[in-house]
Amino acid sequence: MKGSDWVGIDTNVLVIADNPSHPHHFQARKILEDVLRKAVKGCLSHQVLAEYYAVVTSPQKIEQPLSAEEAKARVLYLEKVRSLKKIYPKRSTLKRCVMFCAEKDIRGARFFDAFYAMNLLDNGVHKLITQNVKDFIPFKERGLEVVDPFQT
Repeated sequence: MKGSDWVGIDTNVLVIADNPSHPHHFQARKILEDVLRKAVKGCLSHQVLAEYYAVVTSPQKIEQPLSAEEAKARVLYLEKVRSLKKIYPKRSTLKRCVMFCAEKDIRGARFFDAFYAMNLLDNGVHKLITQNVKDFIPFKERGLEVVDPFQT
């Protein structure tokens, strides 16, 4: 895959696309629809799908959580659909991420965003769509462009 043509999709975009009461629902829905109809070359990792499942089924995270069955159906659909490319860590991704995180003092749950960013970069993907731009700032120096599509 030629990475420069691809855009990483973060978990929050998927969650917002599935939340009709969110103020950015329609924008997130459009992003996902553009990816599904191949107008945008979108990709994500299994890590993002796992995070998505955890968030959309959690009453602590969202107002109207999905049932486990609904979440399962959505995750399996997104995992299967070919227009949404799946990326996988390289053999060295974990080691490189741990080294980078130690250098930048990235700790705790922030590690998971760092791991996704490193996975994107290791797969030649240099653009990420997310609402959480600040979480990915350290990776700008590595060539990751981080875009908040909901910023007005």
